[in-house]
Amino acid sequence: MKDKLREHCPANLQEEIMGHSRQGVAENYETGYSRELKREALEKVWAGTE
Repeated sequence: MKDKLREHCPANLQEEIMGHSRQGVAENYETGYSRELKREALEKVWAGTE
């Protein structure tokens, strides 16, 4: 999944989609990516696997 996501979205979005936590101080203040943006990235991955 990581390899497929790498082609379609930035590293921070990849990590969030895969459920990995970010360890930096700044990340503690962020709300994360919207569900819509995550869905769009996953749709691009799924479209590329057909």
